[in-house]
Amino acid sequence: MYINTVKSKNAVSYYLCESFRNEKGQTRNRVVEALGNAEYIKNTYKVDDPKSWCTAYAK
Repeated sequence: MYINTVKSKNAVSYYLCESFRNEKGQTRNRVVEALGNAEYIKNTYKVDDPKSWCTAYAK
């Protein structure tokens, strides 16, 4: 599992993703959970650094 960071013009969003192989043996990725944007994570979980919180959450 890994954290995917998506940066837009107004926000930074974090997603918990996983890599897997499909029935043909090709590598694919899927979003397991949308963790939210940086402001949401800061306000909800009372953290200063949302990226480090997401990394710890993924482990």
